[in-house]
Amino acid sequence: MGDVRLGERWTVGQRVRNDAIYRAAMAALFGATRLAPRSTLAGTGALLGRAASAVLPAMRRRAEQRLRAAFGGASPIGAQAVFEALGRDLADAVRLLDDGEADDGSMVLGAEAEEVIGEARGKGRGVVWVTAHLGPIERMAALVASRGHPVATLARESYDPRFTALYERLRGRHGVRTIYRGKAGANVRIVRELRAGGMVGFPMDLAGRGMATLDCEFLGERSRIPVGAARIAQRTRAALVVGTPAPSDSGAVAVAVEMVDGTGEERDLVERLAAIVQRRILAWPEHWPWMHG
Repeated sequence: MGDVRLGERWTVGQRVRNDAIYRAAMAALFGATRLAPRSTLAGTGALLGRAASAVLPAMRRRAEQRLRAAFGGASPIGAQAVFEALGRDLADAVRLLDDGEADDGSMVLGAEAEEVIGEARGKGRGVVWVTAHLGPIERMAALVASRGHPVATLARESYDPRFTALYERLRGRHGVRTIYRGKAGANVRIVRELRAGGMVGFPMDLAGRGMATLDCEFLGERSRIPVGAARIAQRTRAALVVGTPAPSDSGAVAVAVEMVDGTGEERDLVERLAAIVQRRILAWPEHWPWMHG
């Protein structure tokens, strides 16, 4: 199997398949951003999620299994709710490609979150922002950047460079920079961002290829949890926060940020961060990809 991220070439079959996927995705994006009213996007996303649940039974079963494990056998939601919510979150990301879309169109950055961000940045060593693939995270990054905070996010390049370019367009037009962890010099870029007083986002819930990890109890399973955020925060003495989208008392989706003490043994810090991320996921379970892994 050719992986262009590793310098390999696609096989003929892979190219045909990937070209078909890309053309279908571009057609869907065109319809969503040019033809369909913005008010219908969330419903369309939920409908696509429902369809995915129906045609991907193995992923649906995996989601059900993980939900039962995380909630002690009695999950408050089913797998279809997860697929539908993730479809709505994808639709929200698509909206960010619209020139007329405001960064705060579907999310709130309240005074309490701004206070924590200000306190963290005020320490003068940059901010390591631990997050998760929970809810509309692209919207969160865009919203925080729109308030004048320098934001970079750590990511892995897509299997298809054309999708990587699309992600760059989505993030870049809202002032969010991307650091690809698979590229040479990624660690140097992270340190430079922090030394310049920036905030670097580290998704901590899903471990990718080649990442340093520790085995931790996470959502009812022993899971590989990335250690990069904890390690870099301790080595650079950057401020450390956990920030994710979260439901608020008003019913709106809000950016929830909390400061974390970055001292102590690395394993202890990784476990504390994982526990906070786990708490966020369990409080809003339909918006996390339980079918992963």
